[in-house]
Amino acid sequence: MLATNDAILYAIKAGLRLHGAMRKAYVDGTRNRTLILPLPRSEGVAWDSAVHYFTTHKDEVKKRFPRAIELSCKEDGEGLSEDEKTEILNIYIAYRTIHDPSLFENRGEALGQFTEDELSALVAVRNWEMGEPGVSKPVRRIAGTVVNVAVDYFLDTPGAISEERPQGRALRSFLQAVDDVDFAAVETREIVPSVLVAILDGVSENPDIFSSGANEQVFIKSIATSMSESAVRHLENAPVAERLEAAAWLGIVSHAVVKGGAETILSNPQRFLGVGASEADLVKRVGDALSDLVIGEKKLAFRPLVSLEGMTMITKAVLESIAENPELLRIENDGIKKLLSAVAADISKLKEPWSRDIFSEVVRLVLEKSAKNMDMLWGKEFQSPDRHLLVTASRILLSEISKKPPPNSRWRLVLSKGQLLVCLEAVFDEVADNPNWLIRRAGHDDTVLKEVVRAVTTALRKVDGKKVSAESGIQILRAGIGAVATRIDFLNEVETSKTAIEAILDAVFETVFDDGNDADANWKLARNSAIVALVERTLVAASRREIIDSKVIGDIRDAVREELENNLPFDPVRIEDRLAQAT
Repeated sequence: MLATNDAILYAIKAGLRLHGAMRKAYVDGTRNRTLILPLPRSEGVAWDSAVHYFTTHKDEVKKRFPRAIELSCKEDGEGLSEDEKTEILNIYIAYRTIHDPSLFENRGEALGQFTEDELSALVAVRNWEMGEPGVSKPVRRIAGTVVNVAVDYFLDTPGAISEERPQGRALRSFLQAVDDVDFAAVETREIVPSVLVAILDGVSENPDIFSSGANEQVFIKSIATSMSESAVRHLENAPVAERLEAAAWLGIVSHAVVKGGAETILSNPQRFLGVGASEADLVKRVGDALSDLVIGEKKLAFRPLVSLEGMTMITKAVLESIAENPELLRIENDGIKKLLSAVAADISKLKEPWSRDIFSEVVRLVLEKSAKNMDMLWGKEFQSPDRHLLVTASRILLSEISKKPPPNSRWRLVLSKGQLLVCLEAVFDEVADNPNWLIRRAGHDDTVLKEVVRAVTTALRKVDGKKVSAESGIQILRAGIGAVATRIDFLNEVETSKTAIEAILDAVFETVFDDGNDADANWKLARNSAIVALVERTLVAASRREIIDSKVIGDIRDAVREELENNLPFDPVRIEDRLAQAT
């Protein structure tokens, strides 16, 4: 008898042959119903002919097709049901097609094209689907579903099922994986097709990477195992609607992990030498983390934030980070899930269009910067996502710049994804260089980062929104962060309830955008590029003053006004020099 996995593969090959001979008869006859063998009928051949034949040829048939003998004997006793009559007739026609093809030669169809092993496999799978006693192996319980899905999948390229091709090897690896998972309490009819097709699609997109060798087979097996085990953990006795939705998400994760893992691990396995875990184990960890998030307890918060492309990016980011710093492995799955959950929770609070667009990119940045600054950023033993400094930094920045502005605000920060990520990366670099950005200063409730973001955005919101673009706003925010990085005094108050940095920006904006300025002055300094340069130079000059007080603010107003009133082309260096000379 054929081994289970071999039987399924033979059954798929036979199904493809039958399809070619009978124009979709096989697939149309098996999709979404009990597996049957819709072989061609010849006139004068009926179920009783089959019973008679098998009764008189027991010795020839029983070794390969004991089911045929069982059904033949049953006719003499209890009688056959209609399904059983169809079954024995199908076995008979298939058997005679091989051993006596002349019986059907007048049919003119492509009969006799499948082997006895393929025929035996079809019959075996049929019996497993009907609940044959002793069907204990998990893969047998899903065999019919796998055959139907694979026949559909390989119709256009039937040769791809060969184990000489990446897709054929991936299919066998998938069967090996699910054979080790107990699906006893999980209905898999929806899950298996989605995961299998996603894996095959991922392999098809990377044929050069999945060229040969045992590593790729173990790699695929680890993904199939991860998805199957996640289904068992979360979908026990789940209703149909929930299984269908979960199946779609497991398919997305499967495809993403195949693609992301192939492009990082399989394309350059040397990078992962010495990491401390096999490539397959790494991929399974990532698969476990992602699949648990999309079908586990946090699914409703997590799903709106990701897509196939986003999942692939996250997979690659996690694996790249591990290659860069194997210490990340100490957090294991729970650590990865905590980090992803923490970022997801923060971003889900944002309004469109940011939330779905930026989640994967933020995760990528967090992991990228974490791997390069492991001990400083990750937090001891990573007990809570709040202990990861970059998660905290992203939370502060995103919450501050996405706040609804006060009713009297004239400027609104409406950023593209690219602008937001540039800003985040600048903040992450500052935090990596000095984690004190996230501490609370004595006598202050907010972190340094929150204070500077709030100060800059408060100043910007007083400006006419038509005069300062979002891009310029981001550059001014970065300039403010850079200024505070060099001198914390910018956050001290120089006027009642106003920090030095807000007062400086107010001085620049109010002077440049004063309605009393003549047209030439407005033309010279009101350009966005001029405003950004002016802010940058003014902050640099102010940082060099011994004390940043109201006198410095007054000097800034005077210097900007002088630049407005002269007839020379705008030169931000001249303002810096003017402030340096002020006493």
